[in-house]
Amino acid sequence: MRGHEAMAGYALQNLKEGKKAFVDFTGVNENFKDFCDNVQVPSNTINWTFEKRYHKGTPDELVVRD
Repeated sequence: MRGHEAMAGYALQNLKEGKKAFVDFTGVNENFKDFCDNVQVPSNTINWTFEKRYHKGTPDELVVRD
């Protein structure tokens, strides 16, 4: 089976089952806005990192890091 046929079959099967076949841009965009609005910058710290996980345990799981 060719790649595009496999992808189309997957997408159609998900649509029939009421699932989303791909990540929704609007949702990802909202996650990034939330991350940027809520990043916690520690004072007097060098090389700090901040990480936030969205939709844990789902196909839309996303980890955003500074």
